Amino acid sequence: MYIRFVILFACLIPFGPSRAVRQEEVKGGPCNGVTQGILTFIKDHKNLESGCMVTAVLKKDTLKLLRGNEELLNIKLETITPPILIVPNSNECFVVPSESKNLLLCSANEYSRDSWWMQITKQILCNNQGALRNEIYGEASVEEQHMDLEHMFENRDNRSGINIHIDGTEEKLPQIKVHYKK
Repeated sequence: MYIRFVILFACLIPFGPSRAVRQEEVKGGPCNGVTQGILTFIKDHKNLESGCMVTAVLKKDTLKLLRGNEELLNIKLETITPPILIVPNSNECFVVPSESKNLLLCSANEYSRDSWWMQITKQILCNNQGALRNEIYGEASVEEQHMDLEHMFENRDNRSGINIHIDGTEEKLPQIKVHYKK
C-alpha cells in the first residue's frame, strides 16, 4: 500500500500547479522578479484548440514568448492596455490586449491562468507606481494638457499673420480678440 501511494504521488507531482508558473525574486523586491512558465499561444481566436506551446517569460518591462530558442513575440508591458481579460468560455485562457493585437494565451489549468493574470497585472502596476493621479470631472487630464501644449509648440513656426475679430453690438465699446491665423 505504501509503495502504491508513493508511486501515485510521484506521478502527480509533475502535473501540479508548481510547474505551471515559476517566479524568481531578485534583489529589489517583488517588482523586479522574473516569472516563467508554459503557455499555449493561440493564433486563431475562434479555435481554442489551435495553437502552439510556448515558454512565457515575464520580466520587469517585457513579456516574451519563446518556442524552443526562437523568440516568437516580445511585448513591452507599456503597450498592454489593462485589464487582462479572462476568456468567458474557457477556464484556462486569457486575453492580453496590446496596441498591436490581442494575444490569446491558454494555460494548463485555472490556477495557472490566475497566476499569470495576477503576475502580469502586478508587474504593470509596479511599473506605474507613482504615476497614478486623481482626475476631476470636467477638467482636462494631464494627457490632454500635454497634447494642447505640444500642438502649440509644433505649430509655432507655421503662424502667419493675425486675425482680428470684433464682437458686440455696442458702437462705443466693441470687444476685440486678437489671435494667430490658423
